[in-house]
Amino acid sequence: MLSIHQPSSKLFILFDRLLLMAPGGRIVYNGKASAASEYLASIGQPCPANWNPPDHFIEIVSLDGEDDDTSKDMTTKKIQIAALVQAWNAYSSSFVRDEDRTLTKVLSPSVKAPFSIQLEALTRRAFVTAKGTVLKPLDWILVLSLASIWGWLFFDVGRTAKKRGRHAADIVSIIFFFVAQFSWGPAFQQVTSFPAERDVLTKELASQTYSIEAWFISKQIAEIPVSTLLPLAFYIVVFPLVGLPIMSLPATYAVTLLHSWVSTSLAVALSAIVFDTERTTTVLIIIMVYLMCCGGFFIDMNGQPVAISWVRFTSYWYYACGLFLKIIALPYDNQSKDIHKEIHSYSFSTFSIMTDIFILCSWGIAFRLIAYIGLKTSRKIRFS
Repeated sequence: MLSIHQPSSKLFILFDRLLLMAPGGRIVYNGKASAASEYLASIGQPCPANWNPPDHFIEIVSLDGEDDDTSKDMTTKKIQIAALVQAWNAYSSSFVRDEDRTLTKVLSPSVKAPFSIQLEALTRRAFVTAKGTVLKPLDWILVLSLASIWGWLFFDVGRTAKKRGRHAADIVSIIFFFVAQFSWGPAFQQVTSFPAERDVLTKELASQTYSIEAWFISKQIAEIPVSTLLPLAFYIVVFPLVGLPIMSLPATYAVTLLHSWVSTSLAVALSAIVFDTERTTTVLIIIMVYLMCCGGFFIDMNGQPVAISWVRFTSYWYYACGLFLKIIALPYDNQSKDIHKEIHSYSFSTFSIMTDIFILCSWGIAFRLIAYIGLKTSRKIRFS
């Protein structure tokens, strides 16, 4: 099969078969190339004298107008193309192929493969696309460099209970850096995921190749390598250097995956709604700065007036910081409870571990639902 645009007449006579498609993947003709002109003439679209047939074919199915075309002219052209598609559908459904016929019966474009087959094919394609993110050398260099820098600067501050007590403020700081790293990083990895596929998605949805649900779920599945490999490499480097309790590593890693998923979900929601990388990036920066400042590290929100302090509950950083502290630091405090005393100057979540997890899950699910609704209702991926 060959996809080609406006072949010369010398090249066209070498074609055995021709599939002519209108915008949106709608079929106008599918059969022997030599019979295309005869068929189109039979439905009122004869090839003008001395014209190259491929030029005529492109002319009758193209919406690319001249600079002086009016919207009325474009509407007329769309009606003409719709008539061509309708004529082919009526013709192709009225015959059975045999050696004497010039056309072949094709399935209606509205017929899709079963959902499971759509999902399997799209997931394979999404994994191939995701490899460019997972295996991108710059991302690995960034993550491992940050882990090394923080491990060096905070070297050995958490090795013993005595050191953890003396460096209680440093323990809180390194935890904040963990939260920040797996908020900003995963979010910005997803900013371009939807806009980059907009053109392909628009065409394939218009031709009803698959459902938006299958495409959306496949994208979520393909995120798994991105969300698991980079944090694992980060903690393998930073945990031994900082001297954090190794027993807390599995739980820290699990919480990081959850927190990273929520950040990714936020970026996915914005990307699905805006569908423009530059605008999505701008909006995401504004929202992330708000969430970070409301998280309780920079400002003690408990000391602010009620009209301001309540906004900490709208930041998932607030719950993530509290959750990390409850896993990494508080269970391993010294006898003097220096870390417990230190965190009084911050306003992180004081809810239970399960409550924090539940709230983070709720944020993530809400963002994913917003993303799905945004895709389902978006006019930006509708073929016009």
